[in-house]
Amino acid sequence: MRASLCLLLSTCLVLTISGSASAELQITIDTNGAGSETLLDTDADGIVNFDTTVGAVLQARGQVKQVVEGINAKLAIAPLPPFTEALFRNVSAAQQTITVTVKSGSSPEPVAPPLGWDLFYNAAVDDPVDMTVDVPSHSLHAFAGTGTLPLGILTGAPLTTASTFSLEDHGVEPTSPSSDVWIVWTFTLGPNDEFLVPSDGGFDGKSIQVTVFNQSQKCTDKMNNGARKIIDVAQKADAKCIAASTGAVTACVDAGDDVKTSKKQNKLVSDFAAHCDPVPAWGVNGASCCTGGGLNDGDVCIDSSTCGGGQCAPGGCIAEGAGTDANEMTHDLFGPTVTVSTDTRTGRCQQVVAKLTGRLLVEHWKAFRVCKRDGFAMITDDAGLVAACLQPEPDPKAKIAKREEQLSDTLQTKCLDKGVTGLGVQFPGACSTVPDVTFGDCLADRARCRFCEAVNYADAIVPPLDCDVFDDGLTNTSCAP
Repeated sequence: MRASLCLLLSTCLVLTISGSASAELQITIDTNGAGSETLLDTDADGIVNFDTTVGAVLQARGQVKQVVEGINAKLAIAPLPPFTEALFRNVSAAQQTITVTVKSGSSPEPVAPPLGWDLFYNAAVDDPVDMTVDVPSHSLHAFAGTGTLPLGILTGAPLTTASTFSLEDHGVEPTSPSSDVWIVWTFTLGPNDEFLVPSDGGFDGKSIQVTVFNQSQKCTDKMNNGARKIIDVAQKADAKCIAASTGAVTACVDAGDDVKTSKKQNKLVSDFAAHCDPVPAWGVNGASCCTGGGLNDGDVCIDSSTCGGGQCAPGGCIAEGAGTDANEMTHDLFGPTVTVSTDTRTGRCQQVVAKLTGRLLVEHWKAFRVCKRDGFAMITDDAGLVAACLQPEPDPKAKIAKREEQLSDTLQTKCLDKGVTGLGVQFPGACSTVPDVTFGDCLADRARCRFCEAVNYADAIVPPLDCDVFDDGLTNTSCAP
């Protein structure tokens, strides 16, 4: 089923390359004897609109579009506005076989292997005249390498009634680069039969679409963003425990059974299986760890027999490490026992500070993802990753700095101005001995420390980044366990 989407998608490969790729698309609609028509992207805007009748037998109306964004090159066949569906209709009184060939432009910067691809083939078939559908065959073939390198095929079942279908496939070409993509869509329609292709919804895989990408880049981005999502929901779960009760809430914080966190961890493990074979040479911890709620979650494993009811899964180390990162940040605030004050003002101070500290930790992960994703082509190993994204961590839009400022301002307005002083007493964790005036700086350092430790683990950085220096610029054991 691999090639299907590529058909009208051939343009997709165009996107696959860098922004310097040739923007011209070439689409040929051939009625296999009655006539053919070639459509070009003459204005180089990455869009070809068409509303034509080819060989007096096929009415074709729609739009082919492409986009290059970050690590993805995407191409879709979509409706021609303002229509809600693209249309390919046999307007003759006889059965017709149609071939649509799309050739992307070529790029001077080929997509490097491993070459990953996602294909989506979504459409409906109908006969608006007499409801007699006769589509004995339809298939989509995708190629790279000027049409010489097969990527995949999606073959649809024969259709005899009005219906919709959704096919997709995913794969990796491990050794060959590509500067272009060809797609060939072949289908046979009975009299008055038509294919209707729905809106692509912004390249969301709901129409006929192909996405081509460097598989290693896709994997590293998926793992980085997945870890960020886990930390986000895990820190929110901890903040919810702190907001929900007074007194000791350690059991709630350490429960490890939050449904939302588990769902994100399972998603990361699933994404690892789908997008990380082969495991990239840098930027991803490819080891297997126990995950899924067993007694030994987070332990490195060979098989599930040692996981105490959980599963041993590649990617599990990243998933479980991210959840632990958020939990350790909470204990950096409160120490081994998380206790919420019964005093209303103090309890409120603890709640908002816990929430904002978690958000600061997440902001570090967001900035790291952007740096690694956008600089992927220039990073070749762990040393390059550290140099580009961690020494120091770029903050081009000052989002980390703004979170740190927000945290310090909140300590002033929601704690000190409300009479909650002696912050080290209310937050008896890693910053318990720090004066109120620099308490926010200490929490910012702890967020950097936890981020650094988690990134070392999630990306299996060798040699690991020195987190004692990363957190505050000094060798002073400030990031000691």
